[in-house]
Amino acid sequence: MNWLSAGWIKNGVKEFRVGNGRKAPEPKTGNTGKESVFLADYSGTIEQADTIRLHPERESNSEQLLDCLRRHVRAIGYNTTALITAGLEGLDIECREQNNIMSQSNWLELLAYADWHYSEIQSGELWDHLRQ
Repeated sequence: MNWLSAGWIKNGVKEFRVGNGRKAPEPKTGNTGKESVFLADYSGTIEQADTIRLHPERESNSEQLLDCLRRHVRAIGYNTTALITAGLEGLDIECREQNNIMSQSNWLELLAYADWHYSEIQSGELWDHLRQ
């Protein structure tokens, strides 16, 4: 684990800011999946979908996350980071938590500035970004 997520906390919500110099990731295209998958948080609400995938701490999943996502066209969830993986895999995202990075229209640009390598922390790059 050489990376950490860093942003400002405002009213109990982590906020990320777009910066300069990093390229936003590009989601995959050509998704041929069908139906929807609900990606559950560890102890969160479970809602209706064609497939319900519980958090791995709640239930051991025999199918890898990427294999599950590739069978679907839409991912639904609240705070799970699996929604980010789903978005990067090209699924349509329905994020039901307004404070989640995935609820932001510019989530790809924000994502480029959400995770920082320890070397970027030591060099001061993270701190310069946060002070902007």
